[in-house]
Amino acid sequence: YYTASGTVRSVTSSVLSAQIGGTIQSIGVKPGDRVRRGHTLAVIDDRSVRAQASAASAAVDATSSGVSEVAQALAAARAQQHLAELTFNRYQTLLSKNSVSRAEFDQVSANYTAANANVAAIEAKQKQVEALGRQAQSQAQAAETAYSYSRIVSPIHGVVTAKSADAGTGVMPGMPLLPVEDRANRRLEAGLPS
Repeated sequence: YYTASGTVRSVTSSVLSAQIGGTIQSIGVKPGDRVRRGHTLAVIDDRSVRAQASAASAAVDATSSGVSEVAQALAAARAQQHLAELTFNRYQTLLSKNSVSRAEFDQVSANYTAANANVAAIEAKQKQVEALGRQAQSQAQAAETAYSYSRIVSPIHGVVTAKSADAGTGVMPGMPLLPVEDRANRRLEAGLPS
């Protein structure tokens, strides 16, 4: 038999820290309180990230209406392009029979070229608006994620073992706030001589 001193520790422990900077609005626990997974332990002032989320959501709405407008403009431009193509083909046939003047044919040809250019420009605009929509969607997702960081929740069932901040404390990302330990599963850590 050996006599050794050791420490009983929790198998699972988690030190909860801030992921965004701000001021703590409230901490709803104190050392010794039992918490459940998903329980909100602290709230960081969320006005800034909430405003970012709102702005990002508005940008998503604006780009989705822009996509709709561009789609309608493209449909109209393609209809004009089709009409210009039909007219061009007719005038080409008439020109070969000397039934129209060269000036009339040149005007119709220019209209057809302009219709093609208009369709190409609107297609480019459509790609641009779609890219802006994807960007706005990504910004909205990032803002929602940042907003979720304003709530510090317990990742495990356990007990709060300490508290290093109070309401009104300014926090920075990575600043440890609340350690939580799972008291149901423990282990003994002891050093034995070799």
